[in-house]
Amino acid sequence: MTGKIVRTLMVSRELPDPNGIGVERRAAQHLGMLAAMGPVTLVLPKSIGAARSDRIAGLATLGASTVIIREETPRPAIARMELHETASKPLRMWLALKRPPEFDESVDEHLARTYRDRLGGPFDLLFAFRLTSAVWADSVYPANTTRPKTAIVDLDDIESINFYNNQNEPSPSRLRRLALRRDRWALKSMERQLARSWSATLLCSALDAGRFEKLTGVRPWIVPNSVKFGAVEPEQSGQKVQFLFVGTFGYPPNENGLRWFSEAVWPAIRAKLGERAELTLAGYRPTPVISAMDGANGIRVLGNVADLAEVYTAANIVIVPLFSGSGTRIKVIEAAAMQRAIISTTLGCEGLDLVAGKHIEIADDPATFADAAIRLATDPERRKILAMAACRHAETLFSIDQVRADLKRKISEKIAEA
Repeated sequence: MTGKIVRTLMVSRELPDPNGIGVERRAAQHLGMLAAMGPVTLVLPKSIGAARSDRIAGLATLGASTVIIREETPRPAIARMELHETASKPLRMWLALKRPPEFDESVDEHLARTYRDRLGGPFDLLFAFRLTSAVWADSVYPANTTRPKTAIVDLDDIESINFYNNQNEPSPSRLRRLALRRDRWALKSMERQLARSWSATLLCSALDAGRFEKLTGVRPWIVPNSVKFGAVEPEQSGQKVQFLFVGTFGYPPNENGLRWFSEAVWPAIRAKLGERAELTLAGYRPTPVISAMDGANGIRVLGNVADLAEVYTAANIVIVPLFSGSGTRIKVIEAAAMQRAIISTTLGCEGLDLVAGKHIEIADDPATFADAAIRLATDPERRKILAMAACRHAETLFSIDQVRADLKRKISEKIAEA
């Protein structure tokens, strides 16, 4: 298989962006690897074409030979519009129960034929990023068509678990509870179907791989999130101790974790350290809850940051206060690569094999989290020891060059078997 040109159809729910949020960076990681194997036709949803049209041209530099923007409005979005426009309560209940699950972006046979003609081909590899993309690809290339012999889907995380963990409605109605149970069952069924019908399934960590094998009976490939490792700016010394959080604020686990930290942990840190302690929240799409924290009690909220290296350079300690979600957090790997000490909840660093007290501080209650933060804030040498140990550990597992090379080898072997 060495040297063979592989023609790939990549279907992605996310815009590949090496400077974007975690899933966008992972999509860019895959696109670069696939482009090294041969030409890549990249298919993106209509929503990206509308909201991020200024970024489409730049995808060629990441490796996309051709970019095709889907034209159809997804079925779940149409169902939501119909529900919103319906005044009759019985009809609303009926529409709510029969609406397609949010992941179901399949198309009908007529549109599938149109897309097959438009996409051309033939392709050696069908690569889908995230579950919704695989559902769309399955509808365009059902088993009785010129489907590529090798089809690989990167689920990134287990969406049925993520869906369950993020159900934070305080008192949903009986109808809503029924709809939520149905949606989770549909997600689990689709995950099983993809695992058994596609050539390979990718997940981020060994922890999720074990869960997925139990759910589906199929062992997935483990392809961790990855970042570039190299020379970094040393931690700056000064009168202030800078705490940092990096993430997408519109992602509920991030917002909920920061609310917990700002209300239950940060006041204890400030009570001990006073104005020496400052907290920077850097990320994408600040919500009203996050924006309201700006300027209060030593907290600064930044929006989209062009160069995250700058905020890491200014930081002494990185916090990861997460209690829900699944997959592995690229923010933890990134902080390790930038050689900054990390304090996380257990869930925030799960699947990364980081050892408490050796690579990272782990705390799940306010008092323990605050105590760990205060100890690290007053002990620069301890911060350095943790940061360097975490960096060495992460580089052996999460270097982008190593992860890409390993996945390229596995895909080449799978295509050769087809």
